[in-house]
Amino acid sequence: MAALLHPGYRSAGWHRLPADAGSTRIRARVGINHLPLAGLLNAVIQSGFTITQVEEPGETDPPFFLALRAKR
Repeated sequence: MAALLHPGYRSAGWHRLPADAGSTRIRARVGINHLPLAGLLNAVIQSGFTITQVEEPGETDPPFFLALRAKR
């Protein structure tokens, strides 16, 4: 299955999805606070940390998790 990149990927902040009263999914009920990968990595660096390792654990494509190791 190909990854789907939605329009607005670079738009950081809270995003509301169209209302779906029957949905049990958390994103449909409360929205999502999105931060592009560059924003996340830059926030770590600007906080005084040095990123020493990055991993994408799991077997799915695209990865579901991102793991960072950083030191101050």
